[in-house]
Amino acid sequence: EVPVIFSGPGKLDHELREALEQNVDCLHAESLHELQRMADIAARAGRTAPVSLRINLTLDTLAETSLMMGGKPTPFGIPAQQLPECLEWLRARPEIRLRGFHFHLLSHQLDAAAHLQLVAAYLEQARRWCDDHGLDIDHINVGGGIGINYRQPDRQFDWPAFSAGLSALLNERGMPGVAVRFEFGRYMTAACGYYAMQVIDIKRSHGKTFVVGRGGSHHFRTPYAQGHSHPFHVLPVDEWPYSFARPYAEDETVSVVGQLCTPKDVLAFDAQVESVRCNDVLVFPYAGAYAWHISHHDFLRHPHPAQWYLPVE
Repeated sequence: EVPVIFSGPGKLDHELREALEQNVDCLHAESLHELQRMADIAARAGRTAPVSLRINLTLDTLAETSLMMGGKPTPFGIPAQQLPECLEWLRARPEIRLRGFHFHLLSHQLDAAAHLQLVAAYLEQARRWCDDHGLDIDHINVGGGIGINYRQPDRQFDWPAFSAGLSALLNERGMPGVAVRFEFGRYMTAACGYYAMQVIDIKRSHGKTFVVGRGGSHHFRTPYAQGHSHPFHVLPVDEWPYSFARPYAEDETVSVVGQLCTPKDVLAFDAQVESVRCNDVLVFPYAGAYAWHISHHDFLRHPHPAQWYLPVE
């Protein structure tokens, strides 16, 4: 058995077949139609598909974040109102083994107490469904959703408080024999990567100072995708290869932009700097997740950046 969960909307038939052939741990079904396709593929292969149902659950107490994946009309998951139909259909499908439920209603959650309340609601709802429909499940996937505070890096998600609260919650309201799974990809990897760009130009226009970097949102789309001004550090480079004076900005507010011919190619705005010069390097932290891989790499055919992987010490 391969310790992989295959999730996401729009799965292709050949992907589902390969997942079954590789004996993945679980498949997440996003709709009744996808569930029917899984059953058909599993039956043809003479296999039993381990499946969790992703449910788009409506909660009165749901505190919204900047990116909502459910709790309202979205392309993700099976609306909770359709669950009885799915369960009734599954009763006559031995090629599907229902393992549990998957929830992922939001992302960018920075409030540990609110996220704990959300997990508690997931567990309570899953328990009710098991009681009402006589289900025997072995896990509940509560998704990810824990965010990175790009705007205020010194005020991150309160992990110790969340962990303590989760331990108490599972002791009081956990379901015996049912594991709770989390998806912490962004939280685990965002701080593991940095994006560095050389300063090509510093220019002033209509009362604003712009620092033009070698790169941009085609390399590092996180700031534009999240709608924030990304923090950065200035790495001074003393070398200056020209005979004329070196452009600089000192003790002023700047915007950091890239090489693309669009005003949306902005990585930081209204950022106070002590000193930055042409040929210095700007280093952006929290570039280890949803950065390079969500960027439009070949826009305007600029070259891809070099990628360096450092050993773990």
